[in-house]
Amino acid sequence: MASAMLRVDVVGGSELVLGAYSPRSPLVIPVGIQEFCRHVSWNPAKIWQKWCDPQVQWYEAPHGSFIYWNQENRCWWICDSAGRVTYKARDNHGKIESVQSWRSCEGLYSQPPACVQLLQTSDLNHS
Repeated sequence: MASAMLRVDVVGGSELVLGAYSPRSPLVIPVGIQEFCRHVSWNPAKIWQKWCDPQVQWYEAPHGSFIYWNQENRCWWICDSAGRVTYKARDNHGKIESVQSWRSCEGLYSQPPACVQLLQTSDLNHS
């Protein structure tokens, strides 16, 4: 299953990050990262270059939450629309398909997502 063909659905957990996520180019910086960086006076382009692997796409929900693989710490992060991390999952290879479990971050959320589902884009018409 090629990651370029995936859509991600987050079901359960924090309401801030529930929904269907569509793939995005790693060349585009998520709005939440830009907002977070402005809030802490960081350069969004430099931070995104440091954190984002240019070979690994990220995913975005219509409400602005996003999921990306942080190459610096080798974890997938689920962030709310303001760029605050809600959940993370360890993955040494940058392949969201291989993630087995998510955990809440910094004690902000009591439960991890019930399920992070991966759908091939060819399956979208059948879901």
